[in-house]
Amino acid sequence: MTNRKTTKLLAAFLCILMCMVSLFVFSGCTGKEVDYSNMANQNYYPSTVEVFTDELGEVSIKLKEDRNLKVLQLTDIHIGNGPFTVKKDKKAISAICSLIEHVVPDLIVLSGDMVFPVSVITGSNDNLAALKALTSLIEAYKTPWTLCFGNHDAESMAKFSKSEICNYLESDELEYCLFNRGPSELDGMGNHLINVYNFDNSFNSTIFFFDNGMYLGETQLSGYQEITESQTNWYREKVENFSVYYGKTIDSYVYYHVPGKEYELGWESYKNGLEDSTYFFGQAGEKNERISCPSELGTFFPTVVELGSTKAIFCGHDHLNDFSIEYKGVRLTYGKSIDYTAYVFQGIANKTEQRGGTVLSINTSTSQAEEKFSISSIKLEDIV
Repeated sequence: MTNRKTTKLLAAFLCILMCMVSLFVFSGCTGKEVDYSNMANQNYYPSTVEVFTDELGEVSIKLKEDRNLKVLQLTDIHIGNGPFTVKKDKKAISAICSLIEHVVPDLIVLSGDMVFPVSVITGSNDNLAALKALTSLIEAYKTPWTLCFGNHDAESMAKFSKSEICNYLESDELEYCLFNRGPSELDGMGNHLINVYNFDNSFNSTIFFFDNGMYLGETQLSGYQEITESQTNWYREKVENFSVYYGKTIDSYVYYHVPGKEYELGWESYKNGLEDSTYFFGQAGEKNERISCPSELGTFFPTVVELGSTKAIFCGHDHLNDFSIEYKGVRLTYGKSIDYTAYVFQGIANKTEQRGGTVLSINTSTSQAEEKFSISSIKLEDIV
């Protein structure tokens, strides 16, 4: 028995030692400049989307044809761009190609954890090189796109800061990226919005993007931070100002990375059969139906309910959760994840049910007969 314990302790020590050596060897390791643009279908025809600045001074989009506008959410892609993840990265890129070519979206939203600069697992902590590898593909589809940051994209172990990543995203290198870092007085970076217009040039809705991929402390062990008061106040100001300008409460949609506490409360409400929650599709596939959210409900979701503007919220983060429910009149949806790398101990590379994309379809037609929006999820295994 003593020998067995000694063997286990020695194995644990060796494992820790290997991790420390890997951290030392690969810390600061720069990823290669990989270009995945050649993986895009050369015969792909992007949708006809007009990008412009509206009379409110906001970045806006409008279709050049009379139909619904399709927003494709891709989340938790986790490109490593290191020597340990070459094959997995190509699988993730191939999955993105299949989803874009199947949906033919008008707007692509990357909702956090685009990259995974954890050198022990990937062999590189160069988050900028990994992001450039991903965006080389996204740009090849000549479709407007944007993103919101996740908890891994620029965390403490990453080589480049969030501000440096923003410099790249706002640069002239990217022709189709609509991202901007947002007001400097707000918590996080990348709090921004895009206005959507109908085919007849009338205002349709606003899509908000928040950086809530922040920890309470330095690491993931410290817990997650809710959308903060400064972010909430900015959201309230925009909704109220737009509503006054257009003479009605505007419709809006929200994307962020880490699920808010409302996801946990809504799922518990649904499981308990309460009337304030309605199930649409999907499952809580994490162990024990875990929802990795902040411990307390902040000011954001109560403000959403109060204002009555936001019809749907989308998040990522929990790779095995992909449910969609309505809670207190707001649709809460997990985007289906792409990840082949980050959930290494859960064997994520061999799982299939959770992998795919999520589509928000917004009615921008001149006809008001249809519903304002619909949400659907796409399993990768169903289209490849």
